[in-house]
This record gives sequence, C-alpha cells and structure tokens, in this order.
Amino acid sequence: QAASELSAENLQPKKLAKKQRQNRPIPYWIRMRTDNTIRYNAKQGTGVEPS
Repeated sequence: QAASELSAENLQPKKLAKKQRQNRPIPYWIRMRTDNTIRYNAKQGTGVEPS
C-alpha cells in the first residue's frame, strides 16, 4: 500500500516536468528553415484546440 502511494506521489512532478519541456521556445534554426511561419507547437497533434 505504501509503495502505491509513493508512486502516485511521484507521478505529478514528472508530468509537470514533461509539460515544461514541451513548452520550450522554438529553436532559431527551425524558424530559419520554415521562414518564421510557425504559430503553434506542431508536435502537440492536429485538430486539437489549444486549451
């Protein structure tokens, strides 16, 4: 029981850290490659409204 509580405790910070990594700014060389026409994170999937 204690082990399952521990894993649930550690789950949230990991998710937050992953979201922070995904939220990083676009590298300058990608902007050069695409003529600076990027308006959203293309890796987040298509057809999903940003919340």
